[in-house]
Formats: sequence, structure tokens, C-alpha cells
Amino acid sequence: MARYNEFEFLKRELQDRISSGAIKHNEKGIYKVGYTFSDCKDRIFARGNDADSLAQNLLKNKNNRVAAKQKEEILDRRFDKIAIDWYETEIKGRGLGKNNIKNYKSLLNKHIISQFGFRDASEIMHSELQQYLNSLGKQYGQDHVRKVKNCLHNIFLYAQSNELIDRIPSFNLKMPNCQKFEQNKKDPVTIVDGLPLALKISSTDIQMKTILMIFFVYGIRTVELVSLKWNNINFMEKYIHITHSKYTDAITTKDKNSVTRYLPLCDTVANALKELKESNMPLNNDDEYIFRTRKSNKPITTKALDNYFVTLMRNMDIYNGATLYNNKIIESTNIRAFTPYAFRKRVTTKLDSMNFNDAITQQFIGHKPKSVKDKHYSCMTFEKDLRPQYKRYMKRAEEDLLSAIKTSEYL
Repeated sequence: MARYNEFEFLKRELQDRISSGAIKHNEKGIYKVGYTFSDCKDRIFARGNDADSLAQNLLKNKNNRVAAKQKEEILDRRFDKIAIDWYETEIKGRGLGKNNIKNYKSLLNKHIISQFGFRDASEIMHSELQQYLNSLGKQYGQDHVRKVKNCLHNIFLYAQSNELIDRIPSFNLKMPNCQKFEQNKKDPVTIVDGLPLALKISSTDIQMKTILMIFFVYGIRTVELVSLKWNNINFMEKYIHITHSKYTDAITTKDKNSVTRYLPLCDTVANALKELKESNMPLNNDDEYIFRTRKSNKPITTKALDNYFVTLMRNMDIYNGATLYNNKIIESTNIRAFTPYAFRKRVTTKLDSMNFNDAITQQFIGHKPKSVKDKHYSCMTFEKDLRPQYKRYMKRAEEDLLSAIKTSEYL
């Protein structure tokens, strides 16, 4: 019977070739390049090696098409493809809000595709799903686990409606005993805790290491940092001249158009700047910008600086063991607050905790003076009034910085 089916296939294939004009037919038989085929119920007679080869190729092509079709069916049943199709059709196609769509995508990548992504959907068992939900219950709250459960069930319903699977393994899944959300919540990594690791990762990049030190000690804005030139650094008198502050420095000068303030230069930051200057010998003139891009060697922009910190946080996350899927972080170790603004916030909090008055804190951090007295009547100068006040903070900041550098050497 199988042999007869093969011949039936050959006859249909030959008929298709006849209709297309590739093979000619007459009363005596079927001809192709001078070789004759005669069809019988159970045998095909062919004269010549080319005729035999043609018959074998026809059967081989048939087998290849069957195998390709089976492979395509397996790919269609792969769980990650079904989940993505469900997301595109049922979630993005429903016109939900941006935040809802983003949450669904995060849930898919973090908990569903990463767990069952490359499996055949028809092979996933009910017991596997229940075991996975039980493991999630030990880490996450009840609401979060219920969202995962509902997503899994909707994906399998979508697969059955498209005739990709025969049964739905997500029926009758039970909710596990979940942890309370407050017990599972992680505290973000602080600047003090994260700085040693950041210095470790940036140990071969002198520029990034210097940027981290300046942000840690002074908490200046990104626009202030990228605008620094070598003539703003006075190594002899040990101060940094900030020339692009956001607000007018009415305490130091009465010129309303002036945007400038002075900050003391600590020894650790001074040494890092000197090392950076020596490494950039062709571009260390006084009127040159200090921080430059790696490729084009042009002055760095605030956008490029933000990208540096995004890359840094990613590397820190991976170093701490973050979960990756398709080279994307789907489960972070909570290093999300390591930004220039977080450094600035830490410096302001530190100054307040050391009982500096508001005028000193505003002057150091570059905030707009609040009171009329500070704005119009206070005439403090850097050398006489501000540097002695800053000395107490600078001592503490340099101690913390040296401690972070020492810790980074042991990581």
C-alpha cells in the first residue's frame, strides 16, 4: 500500500510537470529529454539513469516538504512565539494605556517567557505550572502571582483557539500561600553602598572614575560637570570654579547675569584630575574641556553622560547577578537609583545632617537663595566665609571617598 502511494505521488507530480510544459506527453508515454516513463498500478518503468534520478528526486522533495511542514508546526507551537502573538493581538491590539502595556510586557519577559520560552506548548504539564506558581509565592505577593497565573491561562486559551494545542494545562491552577508584599520589597542600593562597585567597574576608565568622584563629593549638576574646563581647576589654591550653574549666585556677587560659584578641591579628586590630565596630553590646554567622548574626542554632552550611567548601572546589575533573557535584564538587583541626581540628593542630605544652615547648603549645592536676606543682603566670600564652613564637610566626604576606593580594591 505504501509503495502504491509513492507511485500515486509520482504520477501527480509528473502530471503537474506536464501541465506546466516541463514534460511532454504523447500516446506512447511520458517523455523528458528523450527518456520514457510508463505508469502501471504498482510499478513505474523507466529507461535511462536520468529517469531513475528524476524519480528519486521527486520522492526526496516530497520528504523535505513534509519535514519542513512538521518543523513549521513545531515552531508555531513554541511557547514564546505563542506568548508574543498573544501579547501583540490581545494586549497591544486592545488599545490599553502605555503603562498597562509596559507592565504586561515586563510580566511576560520576567516570569513567563524566561521560564517556558523555548518549550513546545503542547508538552507543558499542569504540574509544572503549579510548581512554578508555588515557587513564585515564596518570593512575591498574592496580587503579583495572580497576574502571572491569569497571563498563563490566557496564553493557553489563545493557543487552543488557534488550534495549536489540544488541551489547556492551566485549568484548575491553585493560588499558593504567598509572602506579604512588604516582606518581599527590596531597598534600593544607596550611593555609599554602590560606589565601591562602580569604582571597581570603572577602574580602567580614568575619566569615568573621576566623574564618579566629583559627583560623590560635590553633587554638581550634569550641565555643570560637562562645562568644566581645565582653567576652572586651580591646583595651587585648591578650588573648583563652577561657571555654568543653573541659578545666579547672588551671595558671592551682585551681578545678576553671573552664574558662578567656588568649591574647595579635595586631595583625592585633585589627584584623579591630574591623572586624567596626563592621559590627555594633546588636549590639556586651559581652554579645553576636561571631559570628552571616547570615540570622537569631542566635549561630552549631558545625553552622553546619561548614557554612561545607564551602561554603568547595567554592568553593576550584571556583576551582582541580575537575571538576563536575550541579553536584557529581566530581574534587577535594584541598582536603579545610581544616577547623577541621586549623588546630588545625597550631598544635600549630608549637609543638612551635619547641621549646616540653609544659606551654606544652598551656596554649596547651587540652589537659588530662598530668603530676601540671603538673596540681597548677605555678602559672604569664598575664601573668608565659605571655605572654612565647607572644611568640615570636605573632611567627611573625603574620608567616605577613600573608604569606597579601598573597598573597591577588595571586590
